[in-house]
Amino acid sequence: MNVGNKISSSLSRTNLLLFALFVVLITLRDSRPRPEYSFRDITDRKSTQDLNEYSSIQHVATKQNESHSSHETVSPEPRPSVSPSVTKTKNPEHWKEDTGYQKGEVHFDPPPCTYSSPGQQNFLMVFMGHSASSAILSELSQHSRFFVTVPEPVDHPPYEFNTELGLKYAHEFFQNSSSTGKIGGFKMRPWHILHAPQEWSALVKKYNIRLIWQYRTNVFKQAVGEYTARYLNDSSAIEGIDHTMSIDDRCKIGVGCQFRINNVSLLHNLMENFIENNRQIRDAVHLLSNTEIETPCVLPVTYEDYLYNREQTMRNLLKFLDAQFEDHSPFRKKATSDNMCYAVLNFHDEICSTFFGCSKWRSMLHDPRNSCTCTLLKSGYQNSSLLCPTDS
Repeated sequence: MNVGNKISSSLSRTNLLLFALFVVLITLRDSRPRPEYSFRDITDRKSTQDLNEYSSIQHVATKQNESHSSHETVSPEPRPSVSPSVTKTKNPEHWKEDTGYQKGEVHFDPPPCTYSSPGQQNFLMVFMGHSASSAILSELSQHSRFFVTVPEPVDHPPYEFNTELGLKYAHEFFQNSSSTGKIGGFKMRPWHILHAPQEWSALVKKYNIRLIWQYRTNVFKQAVGEYTARYLNDSSAIEGIDHTMSIDDRCKIGVGCQFRINNVSLLHNLMENFIENNRQIRDAVHLLSNTEIETPCVLPVTYEDYLYNREQTMRNLLKFLDAQFEDHSPFRKKATSDNMCYAVLNFHDEICSTFFGCSKWRSMLHDPRNSCTCTLLKSGYQNSSLLCPTDS
């Protein structure tokens, strides 16, 4: 009995010592200064949690702008700085800018490079499709300080598959813009940059080019737009519809305002493709940036920023490019409703059953702004999907 008591007492003391050591280690860990990630650190990270990755990159790229309004920090579903007004489901007015967002000018501090690189500025917008790039560029093209001729010249023949020829065009373009004394620029996909990063970086340095990192956080909605073009043969979703077209007229052409997605596998492939596209945009911007400095001259501009708060997004962009604000309406507007419960007729059936059980896509299907989400009251949303792993 005495031996047992001694053993028990010894074990108790050992457990107390281990517990005390654990508390000390936890305290030391929490007291360490947290690391600050540089642009290079973030862009080299190969995270499998794609949505968290985009949010982290956006946070780092805009870290120097501590006084931004809250909607400028990107999350899988960007939240407004003011609670938005919620419109009822199945209302075709979801093409309009959200009036619940804060209007008027909000204080915005552009990256330090905005002040450290004086002289005439130019820009390149690195983008992929269905991200509001056409609408944004159409506003810049109307501005009195800008020199914008062709929206995306090097992405089309004869430059599309000839990077050397595309570079030659770019040099000639920026020489012409310099002669006008205006801010010249165009948008381009990342492929040429990834093929010849040193040459394009030299171009950026030579012509004092600032970079607009333009992408979309909700790749599910992005893929739905591409699906209507690629599978349903409705080209109106590629660049949006003309700004003079009414919603009633839009509903009479192509697939109209509502449609079914019957090829779910194709939709999934498009979603994965847009995830990869976002990585390519990120990598191209990184390669064009001066990575010797902590805060490269890059301004992230998301589709969601522009859709939900167009005026403030354009104010920030123009300040970044050292231009005064001029309010010009875009030439293009959305061809597909932002409300997937309205636009996709089988959203609550095949779409939810396939994707809502997957943690990778779930947040993109949950859209409180439009009162649209999958409901767990229906069976099958937690069942295993062939397209992605599920969480029980």
